[in-house]
Amino acid sequence: MKMFFTYKSKGSIDTSDKLEKINNFLEKKGELLSKDLRLKNFKPSGEKMNDKDILDRSLNLIKECDVFIADVSFPSLGVGYQINFAKNLNKKIICLYEVQVKQELSPIINRDNYIHLIKYKDLEEMFIQLELYFKRL
Repeated sequence: MKMFFTYKSKGSIDTSDKLEKINNFLEKKGELLSKDLRLKNFKPSGEKMNDKDILDRSLNLIKECDVFIADVSFPSLGVGYQINFAKNLNKKIICLYEVQVKQELSPIINRDNYIHLIKYKDLEEMFIQLELYFKRL
């Protein structure tokens, strides 16, 4: 199973430890196409990728994935754009939302029946719910 995992990557929120744990969990379940994308924003020549290159790379990886997974605990226009792109491709979509975060979940994500929404209090609970979802695939 090929997966693409995305999350809010810009801003002052430090969730790197949490994201690393999620990435490690997903890698055990299949091929994680989006692993370390933020660290790979450079062309083979060493030149920094421009916004168009980054967009094209992300969209191509979403086209390739079987399951699209997004952490929606913090609002992000980019993540919303990617969710809609994946939905238009009829990809399986999982949105992860940490209920203890002080950001309110978008009603659009919360009520879209196409999206499998996992609300969780801690990573252990989220991993259990993801495990159950993957077993049904």
